[in-house]
Amino acid sequence: MMIVFGSAFRNSAHSVVTYMDRVARHARTFDCERFRVIAVEGDSTDNTRLMLKREAEKRKIDLDLRTCDHGKRVFGSTEEPERLKALSAVGNEILAGVKESDDILVYIESDLEWDSRTVMRQLILAAACRVEGFDVFAPLVMAGRAFYDIWGFRKNGVRFNPFFPYHPDLDHLRSATEIDSAGSCLVMRAEIARACRIRNDYGLVGLCEDIRAHGFKIAVVPQLEVFQA
Repeated sequence: MMIVFGSAFRNSAHSVVTYMDRVARHARTFDCERFRVIAVEGDSTDNTRLMLKREAEKRKIDLDLRTCDHGKRVFGSTEEPERLKALSAVGNEILAGVKESDDILVYIESDLEWDSRTVMRQLILAAACRVEGFDVFAPLVMAGRAFYDIWGFRKNGVRFNPFFPYHPDLDHLRSATEIDSAGSCLVMRAEIARACRIRNDYGLVGLCEDIRAHGFKIAVVPQLEVFQA
């Protein structure tokens, strides 16, 4: 199985080593699989591109380094239409890098902390096997013990909130709960990534809308967590 990790980088030179270490650790843990990275860099004023090339080469990671400059200022975590439009362009560039030979796309923010064996491996297998009939899987995205990505995660039109149980319809006893959308980390079969795009400049929520419009189902796995660094 070919696993492709797709991530965006801007002024990220300080975090490239950690990111590549995580991918390399995953590759060592599951040496029966093949791996590569789609890294979309844009608007950096530091040496992010150099670091991506150097660290991938050092670890013998197949790197597809793409450029997506939008010329916008550095945004905070806001819902400004200008920011979402910029993020949408970057997200679509990641999706455009998925090849016919790829099997699974792990779309993940480059600064998230994740564990290979207990989190990422389970998400990848769930996507490959369509566990419980779902097609796209997301973990809970945490900042400490608070839920972090309250913008991207939605169910029945209602956003998640920072505090347990995070959403009134989230079933923590089930292996997966269907949701409208997720952000920060989405694991899917590559055929979905090749078919779907962000078509309304609304970031990953827009991507999830297109995924659902194509008839695919999205789920969150409440037992699996990744963390905002």
